[in-house]
Amino acid sequence: MRPVFAHGLFNVSPGLITNHVLYIYEDPELEFREILSSRRETKEEIRRLRRNMQAYLDSERILINGKEVRAEVVHVAFGYEGAQGRAFIEYIIEIPFEPRQGVNEYIDEYGEEVAEYSYRVVWLFPRCGRVLEADLGVPARVLARKIILNVRKGQHLPGRERIVFFLGASCTP
Repeated sequence: MRPVFAHGLFNVSPGLITNHVLYIYEDPELEFREILSSRRETKEEIRRLRRNMQAYLDSERILINGKEVRAEVVHVAFGYEGAQGRAFIEYIIEIPFEPRQGVNEYIDEYGEEVAEYSYRVVWLFPRCGRVLEADLGVPARVLARKIILNVRKGQHLPGRERIVFFLGASCTP
């Protein structure tokens, strides 16, 4: 299998960041087809995918408001898109945090790397919030409560992201 593209959506709500990631692969050998034909192998593959993603997440250092937090894989699925040989792997990842009324800071340190495939990421903040600063190591568009970035295959990633965002009084208890 060869990675082709990925989509990521980070939905920020007071106390929880939910990250939905969808990886798209070319699977000309139809590796997933055989796995999906067996319930036992499907469950084993989901466990393997969850373990691998969790290990990757555990290698990151995520700080929100100066406190280290842990990202956790809460959902894994895989299968085929409509086209034969176009596979997907879907993850939902949760990052709980203690929100502050006013200014909040998210930092993710994951190590310098080169993008193996192109991907698009959207961060969406609650209506009671807005983005103040975003340094994601690549060009990004900041639009009040959204951040949008497109990364090209081969692009250098410095391994550190920082987002400063505001949460209004209606966002926090």
